[in-house]
Parts: sequence; structure tokens; C-alpha cells
Amino acid sequence: MREKTKFIGDAPTVLPQKKKQNTIDLNQINNVKYKVERMLNSIGKSIFIKYYYDFKDCYMGKITNESFANKLLNENKNAKSIDGQIIRINNAKKIFSENLQILALEIIKNSKRLDEQIITEANKIILEERII
Repeated sequence: MREKTKFIGDAPTVLPQKKKQNTIDLNQINNVKYKVERMLNSIGKSIFIKYYYDFKDCYMGKITNESFANKLLNENKNAKSIDGQIIRINNAKKIFSENLQILALEIIKNSKRLDEQIITEANKIILEERII
């Protein structure tokens, strides 16, 4: 790429080149990954996999937050309040709205502390989502 020269008075001055717009900063990638990991920790990785398509439907407006929150509350013995379920739903919807669901699934797939069944299901969803 050639440098651009601009004349200021009688003397030529070399202008600094602009950074390419399509280059991705490694810090940006790490920041996004960290943000997704935080959201997954708020949701629960196993819950995100078990209810992946419900979270997706909620994001797409096919089911309401309230009805899904009640479902989560009723089906999970560790769930304590509707407000907690709404927090899970909002975090999952943020993942979908920012189109970070594949990254989230990859993070889960590479997790060392999850059951093999959850990791297998994450792999299955990744394959299905990449086809769509």
C-alpha cells in the first residue's frame, strides 16, 4: 500500500495510514469471549443447552418471557424465583441478539467440568445451527 503525501506549504508531509477496518483486535475477541462466558455463568451452561431452543424461541418472540420463566422455575429444583429465571432469559436473549450463540456453544463444548451428555448435546446443536 502506498503512503499518501500531502503538501503543507512547500514541504511534503507523509500522512499516517489508517488501520484496516476489517482487522480484528485480539483484545476485542477476548472481551467478547469473556462477556459470553459471564452471560453463560448467569444462565448456567447446562440450562443453556437443555433449554437452548426454548431460549431461541423466546428471543424470536414465539414464547413470552413470563411463560418460559414459569417453565424454568417449575422444571428446575434449584431455581428459586421468577426474577432469577428472567435474568437467565435476558442473558440468553442477549447472546442471540448479538449472534453469539455459536461462540457460546463452543465455550460449553470446551468446558472441562460439564457432563459428557451436555457436551455431546452442545456439539449436536452446533451442527444443527451451522446448517440453518
